[in-house]
Amino acid sequence: MHIAAIGGGNKEPILTPIIETLDSCNAVIIPTACSTEKSYAKKVPITQKWCGELGLRATVLHAFGEIPSEDKVAELFGQASFAYVIGGNTPYMLDQLPRHKTNTAITGAVHRGMWLTGTSAGALLPFAAGLSCPAKRPAEENWDYTYVSGLGLLPAAGSAHANKVDPHPSRPDQLTRLAHFAETLPQGQSIGFAIENNAALVIDGTKTYVGRANPDARLHLVTHGEPVQDVRDNDYLTEVVASLYKK
Repeated sequence: MHIAAIGGGNKEPILTPIIETLDSCNAVIIPTACSTEKSYAKKVPITQKWCGELGLRATVLHAFGEIPSEDKVAELFGQASFAYVIGGNTPYMLDQLPRHKTNTAITGAVHRGMWLTGTSAGALLPFAAGLSCPAKRPAEENWDYTYVSGLGLLPAAGSAHANKVDPHPSRPDQLTRLAHFAETLPQGQSIGFAIENNAALVIDGTKTYVGRANPDARLHLVTHGEPVQDVRDNDYLTEVVASLYKK
């Protein structure tokens, strides 16, 4: 399995070494988390630009508001060695993907060896559960934290932007997303990964490592009843991820 879940921030230094190992340059850009036309118009061209600069031949899965045909979905994911999921509105993305069966296509392609990568909402997609922000302006308004169900390719919980601080209606101390994630890790999940901006959880076959766009970016391991760990040992991280698939 090949997954790169990026918390936010600068993605290119994390993705460049991955792209250099690909068997082909065929890629799919998944823009489904762009829930408004303005968001789509801003994010898709930027993504196309850096994909081209990194040597990918990337096709956008669908236009804004379009439901791609099952034939198109099957063709693109049948050829792709790399997929990138743009960030945005996580609940909207998870509602829309099944409408064109892209969720099933992604799962099948990942099991065949395709890299599934993404930032923010895109980072949460592979997890069984993800801490999501339903607010339009999370840095400016109060909001209720919520958990959503992802594809379950990674049987754990995930949180992006772990180092961000958001106002919260019942907490005057204004928790970081990491702190709230640690307090509310779902009982059905034994392990959670809280990914800071400029960091990534990268699963490359049988090894797992922390991808970093800068040396200070961190990945935190959260478990019930235990202190939060700042993971620096990639061998230990590999063991933790491997243990999830033995249960």
